[in-house]
Amino acid sequence: MEQVVKVMMHIIKCVIQETPLDKEIKTVLTEDFLNEIYKVSFLHDMAHIISTTLDKYELLPEGEIAEKFREQELTAIYRYERLNFEYRKICETLENAEINFIPLKGAVLRELYPEPWMRTSCDIDILVRRDDLKKAESVLERELQYTKEYVGTHDITLRSVNGVSTELHYDLVEDNRAKDSPEVLKNIWESSHLKENYKYFHIMDKDMFYFYHIAHIAKHFEVGGCGIRPLLDLWLMDNKGNYWDTRSENLLKQGGLLKFSYAIRNLSDVWFSGKEHDEITLKLQQYILQGGVYGTEENHILMRTQKSGGRIRYILSRIFVPYVNLKYEFAILQKYRFLTPVFEVYRWILFILKGNKQSKIKRLNSIKYIPEAQKQNVADMLEKIGL
Repeated sequence: MEQVVKVMMHIIKCVIQETPLDKEIKTVLTEDFLNEIYKVSFLHDMAHIISTTLDKYELLPEGEIAEKFREQELTAIYRYERLNFEYRKICETLENAEINFIPLKGAVLRELYPEPWMRTSCDIDILVRRDDLKKAESVLERELQYTKEYVGTHDITLRSVNGVSTELHYDLVEDNRAKDSPEVLKNIWESSHLKENYKYFHIMDKDMFYFYHIAHIAKHFEVGGCGIRPLLDLWLMDNKGNYWDTRSENLLKQGGLLKFSYAIRNLSDVWFSGKEHDEITLKLQQYILQGGVYGTEENHILMRTQKSGGRIRYILSRIFVPYVNLKYEFAILQKYRFLTPVFEVYRWILFILKGNKQSKIKRLNSIKYIPEAQKQNVADMLEKIGL
């Protein structure tokens, strides 16, 4: 696996740095080896990037493996064109409706890639002010025929006629996630500026965007994994976007994420700059690679157990959910906190009536079957990276 990962990262590095492929790499790219690369790169939504280099150097043997890689490349291009078409319409619609907004994530980061379609996304993320949420939702439904699909803890999801999902965020602050990042992210609008020739289209200042990206990685890291793509984004921000400076560092200190940022940047340098592994980057690599794009159930339980203080405390935290988590499950608690005990009981009733009790109990008990060495490894990693 180590050789597969090393070769895969070298290929990605050649794409983003637009440098030649190492001649020695070509000698190991047998069909079986390519199949192993495909499995890992597909799991992390990176197969389309691999495909471009393999085709460029004519290293794809015709057959099933070539078809798999090329299908991912074509799919990535198609996804980008659909997303970009909707993104332009959304920006134009919100601007015309005089609604302040800030594009997030891939919509901003694509400009750092050699080709914008290389930075894949499954949806469009836009931040609006909380007071403008209803207006923004109404405008998109009326002007673009969007339909509301889901109401989350900090956003709502709308779906376009052609099936593209857009998350309208009204808050980037998540309690009990990514150390003290909520305190920093409260100032998101004050740390943005208007895009040239626009009156409502805002761009996040680079130092705040850098902090937001690290905090977003930490949040996903804490619930099971973040995948390769955010670290590739981070490498590009460090090496092509000039996002890191003393202001970014100060924000990371304020949010309690400076130690984590150093650890995760070191791993991105191992992957894409050829830096040597150390003990921490090896542990980070193992955790991230086994988690895929969105993390695994095992990673999630491992992380929650360690952060809760052990198996018993983890189980108790699932039975007696703290207010900081329960208020997102039942939005009314954000206004009427005194009802917390009532909704704690209501949650138990739903657990009994809704079924799936066996699967939930099995999930709680699954921590027993994870080796102690694996638990200790995660605990050590969390301490060393500052989470």
